[in-house]
Amino acid sequence: MIEMYKILHEKQIGDFQISHFEINELFVAAFLLKDALDCRSEYTNLKSGTYVKLCRKGAITMSDMLMEYHTNSEFIQKAHGDVLVKGLGIWLIIIAIKDNPEVKSITIVEKHQEIIDLVFPYLPIKKDCEIVCEDIFSFTLEKNLIRFILTFGITLIIMRKKLRFLERNLLII
Repeated sequence: MIEMYKILHEKQIGDFQISHFEINELFVAAFLLKDALDCRSEYTNLKSGTYVKLCRKGAITMSDMLMEYHTNSEFIQKAHGDVLVKGLGIWLIIIAIKDNPEVKSITIVEKHQEIIDLVFPYLPIKKDCEIVCEDIFSFTLEKNLIRFILTFGITLIIMRKKLRFLERNLLII
């Protein structure tokens, strides 16, 4: 697992803030108890240590806790071709797929310039990577033929109706 706190500096721009936080053994035990009570395994293998969180107006929108890796693991394993990512966040997905030889390029559509300014300067890119500051609901590919992504929290709904450019291995999250 990448130690994001060594990459991302604590900083605030507008409504958004990157900060570091500690998880101790007592906190780990509480998360494991929560998993047991909920009959889930989101926090299995959680370790104490320093983590990063991205907040908007004080509310956490993303962190680098193991649960974030688990919720995106299927996408990370299947990433190939030209990849479109909705939202920059703290760049966990990009870091996880950037060295994958199956990934040709990465396009990130991020709605908030503040997040781009907080995160983008600190992270190395080895693949062809483009970041677009735009609302995903107004962003279109292939000359405005298709509007194709709806996202609700971490549940991704992909509208694949008439996506002829899938032949180019476009993977969408």
